[in-house]
Amino acid sequence: MKNPFTRLVWLQPPKNDGNWFKIISDCSAFRRTPGGRHKFMVAGMSAANLQGVLVSTVDVNVWIGLPARQYMRVINLCHKLKATIQSPNKIYLSDDTPVVFIFEVDGLPPFEKEYPPAKWLLFHGKKIPVLPLDRICKSKQVVGRDKDKLHILLIRQALKLERGAKRAGRKQRGR
Repeated sequence: MKNPFTRLVWLQPPKNDGNWFKIISDCSAFRRTPGGRHKFMVAGMSAANLQGVLVSTVDVNVWIGLPARQYMRVINLCHKLKATIQSPNKIYLSDDTPVVFIFEVDGLPPFEKEYPPAKWLLFHGKKIPVLPLDRICKSKQVVGRDKDKLHILLIRQALKLERGAKRAGRKQRGR
């Protein structure tokens, strides 16, 4: 199975239109619905990767701002993209990229509370909402899986570097 983040780390253009970015681009249609009620953001280690945490991950997690009982709206979108549906929340794109749609994140408040402070990052010419590193870390601590121990360490290192860079920037401006 291909690692979808080979493209992310180097920020190379997608090799074909059957990649996870197509899902994210099309998920932005949720933001265009009347009232803009249905939103999404990239979560999990895919979000951490986009924020500079260099770790491999097999799938892309997309947190959808819909109740889980409305998963068919997401599945219908995936059918249009000719994705292989494995379950109501996991699909495989034509290039074998696994995408997991999540409707709630363990250890975090509901989507509506987490969406406003999302980081908006430019990726392949589109600004996409991404769950901030500190929130990813909090969720991973609550879940407590073995694989999360390394991820928590890497995220904390990235947060420490981020804080140090902000401090250095403030000192520079103060001169």
